[in-house]
Amino acid sequence: MIESIKARYSKGVIVPMEALDIEEGADLSITIDIRPPLSDEERFNLTKSAAGSWKGSGDPGELKRTLYEARLRGSRVQPDA
Repeated sequence: MIESIKARYSKGVIVPMEALDIEEGADLSITIDIRPPLSDEERFNLTKSAAGSWKGSGDPGELKRTLYEARLRGSRVQPDA
């Protein structure tokens, strides 16, 4: 099985940034893809390029209705009346 995860290297240890479904003591083969942090300009340009990409992809009113319905069905505790 091959699985990609995000991890952080801290104090000499590779720490997964998400839960792993791996048996305790399992042997692993790890490939490391080191990605340098983005500069402020790179982050700005990525954000700018994504701006408006959702335009025309759906009905905002329908999205709003769906969100409100999900909130009503959610796990929030209802206050006593």
